[in-house]
Amino acid sequence: MNKLTILLLLIFSNNLFSQEITEEQRTFYTKVLHGADSLKFNKTTRNAFKFVEYKEGDFFKQIITPEEISSCTKLAKETAKLSLNDENQLILSGALTTRFNGEVTGILSIKLLENNLIKENGEKFQLNTLYNSNNGYGKINLKTNIKSNYTKDEKITGFVKFEINYLIGYDKVELTLNDIGKNITLNDCNYTIINIKENEIVLNKLSEKENELNVINFDKTGKVAKSYSYSELLEMTTKDSTISMESFDRKNRETYKMVRDLFEKKPKISLAEFKDFFTIDKLIEMKKEGKYVIVESIAPFQNKLELYSPKFHSEVIKVDIKQL
Repeated sequence: MNKLTILLLLIFSNNLFSQEITEEQRTFYTKVLHGADSLKFNKTTRNAFKFVEYKEGDFFKQIITPEEISSCTKLAKETAKLSLNDENQLILSGALTTRFNGEVTGILSIKLLENNLIKENGEKFQLNTLYNSNNGYGKINLKTNIKSNYTKDEKITGFVKFEINYLIGYDKVELTLNDIGKNITLNDCNYTIINIKENEIVLNKLSEKENELNVINFDKTGKVAKSYSYSELLEMTTKDSTISMESFDRKNRETYKMVRDLFEKKPKISLAEFKDFFTIDKLIEMKKEGKYVIVESIAPFQNKLELYSPKFHSEVIKVDIKQL
């Protein structure tokens, strides 16, 4: 699925039913929804994969200890500062302990939590809710665009709260192909297994909590499915155009239940048929019915699999803005 389609899906999911749907909007929505699942159900390419010896370190990162959390949070609070740059951005900078002198993806993240910045005239200093967070190698580095109009000499007061999330463990559950219909709990979130089909696990999420879900796919000898590197895939596709370059970095996605169920019954449903089915009332019903969570593997499931979810501990830091 290309980036434009993903962006349209995000906009669609956030804005659907925020206002009355017109026929023109219904045409657009059904086209986007049909295109997304049709690509999945009618793939013209195949995944290239291999089975290798299981190594725990390939899936699970070293967790952060309570002592490491305490010392890093203390340093972050002492060194964190806010500044405005010439590109109309608010910057959070600071230091991390030597435990985080390398890549921190998957073990530490920083999230904008609360904005309490005020302009000189008393208006709230508005920030974009999307931000670029590039932390690691001993540093905090988070940037977000400023939405408010202001002058360089204008006095901005107040504070911003950020959340530092530290990896403290993993919640795991082992499954087999016979566990369809089973209820499971991962990281305090309840799920029902709707289906395990080909390389997908379809889950009905019964809790509001947001979780990252990943899967380890074992074959009958205990080896695990693994994708080839980008360079290997690139070379393979020059010899075989049916091989997919699809990335499996994102391990889980969501799809509307009604759309998924319809494609299960009619995988080759045409756009015209799809649009006839999804009247405005059906779109409203679809939204109320909700979504499935789908966890994907690079290879079809054939034996045991292990679903797992990282667990994080959060620390909140309050940073006052200081005028130069």
